[in-house]
Amino acid sequence: MTTLTTIVAMIPMCLAYGKSGKTMQGLALVDVGGMVASTILAMLMLPVYYSVMSRKPKKELVDLDD
Repeated sequence: MTTLTTIVAMIPMCLAYGKSGKTMQGLALVDVGGMVASTILAMLMLPVYYSVMSRKPKKELVDLDD
């Protein structure tokens, strides 16, 4: 929620509205890009990485008939 509100609030800065729009546009684009990348990393990549790393090795079945 915090990331979403920050990205939405920076959209006017990204579009360079206002008197100082051109000077702040670069900063706004970097901020929005960083927040999008970190959100994707935190919401998608981290759970996948955790599930892959926390897998328990499969135990071999022992044949007791021998």
